[in-house]
Amino acid sequence: MDGLDFHYIGQVRSLLISLFFLFFLTEVSGQKILEGLLVRNGEVVANGRVYVNNRLVGESSSKGSIKLAVRNQDSIQCFWGNFSSSVWLVPANDQDTIRHVFELDEKVQQLEEVRVERKQQVLTVGRLNEHLLDYELIGENDLILLKKRKNQYFLSRESFEKIENEVSLNFKPESFFQDYLGNFHILSKDSIYQVILDLGIGIYRTYPIGDYKRFLQKTIAGGDHGIYAYDYSHHNQRFYLLYKESGKATEIIYYYRDSVAELVARKEYNLLLSLYHASVPEEANIILNGFWTGDVVELMNVVTKSQLIWYRSIRSLPLNIVCFDHGAEILLFDLEQKKLLFFDKSQQKVNKELQLNWDKKGRVSVQKDPFSFGYYLEIKRNGSSSFFEVNLGDASLKSVGEKSNPEHVRLKIRNGFLYYLYDHNSFRKLSRRKL
Repeated sequence: MDGLDFHYIGQVRSLLISLFFLFFLTEVSGQKILEGLLVRNGEVVANGRVYVNNRLVGESSSKGSIKLAVRNQDSIQCFWGNFSSSVWLVPANDQDTIRHVFELDEKVQQLEEVRVERKQQVLTVGRLNEHLLDYELIGENDLILLKKRKNQYFLSRESFEKIENEVSLNFKPESFFQDYLGNFHILSKDSIYQVILDLGIGIYRTYPIGDYKRFLQKTIAGGDHGIYAYDYSHHNQRFYLLYKESGKATEIIYYYRDSVAELVARKEYNLLLSLYHASVPEEANIILNGFWTGDVVELMNVVTKSQLIWYRSIRSLPLNIVCFDHGAEILLFDLEQKKLLFFDKSQQKVNKELQLNWDKKGRVSVQKDPFSFGYYLEIKRNGSSSFFEVNLGDASLKSVGEKSNPEHVRLKIRNGFLYYLYDHNSFRKLSRRKL
């Protein structure tokens, strides 16, 4: 029988002593784990800078989450672009884990830094005092733009050289949306407006925003007698590709479920309901009085706000599955399982399945170039985006470019160019570059 390894015993003893002192110091200093979330206007913000006691310690994840060890009374503040959160002090209590939502507000720019960075930027679209909200390419050099000038909003049609037409808007626009028939719409907080481009520009209110989210946004393509659409259920952790035909039962032609994420989301949802019931008197409780529509946003109050944002932005984030109309087929990019599936519309079945492979880590999305009918993967990490063209024959990926500035937003691939909005002296402009 082998003798005892006293060197090994000594190592174990040293390790136990180290763990004891680590535990002792943790208890004395009030160290705990912070699980945070960085948001702006209710949307999560990736790659925001996190400072503890005025020292940079890291960034928010691709889903906006923050996780780090902190101590009682540490001061924490987050920054992203021209926005910052208020300073938050870690509460002095005996909790091992604490949660906090950091909300970003616009901050005063450091003009010296802006001048140095923007010298390399070429202005493309957007006059000096215009702030661009969104854009879409409708021809080779033909654009429609949503913009703000002073306190007025506008929709304009223009080229890279001049404005062709411009109309003022009597509502606050947010973004463009193109439906499955190719029609352009403007989304606002409460409604969706269809844009008619002819000799001039016509704008017509068509749907409340709720109808858009339930129907129009989820419609992918038209069939011979029905439509193809997608939907989610069970805290957005079950995905369905559907075929709907009037007078017939809806057919499920693809289904995927993340059972683990669904269980976690259900627990967070139940906690949200418990907080609401505990914080609202019976006579004002919309659930007990039968006025709740099922929308969790209606449950927001001072007590439930952080939990609500956490549930919506993290736990019930929809599965990363994207569908596109591709002529006689529906292309389904299942980015959860790294699959590309081809659905034959005439046969109502999968006729090809390919495996997608990528090595880069980060948040993955897909977009279609409506001019070239090409498909591109965008992998975003630490503020940098890498773009890959997808070969539909074998699902291989070809690198076509990168964008490293985290302040460039609304990146779209159109007609072989990468378009994006960027900030210039507090105004947002449009630029592009060849892929």
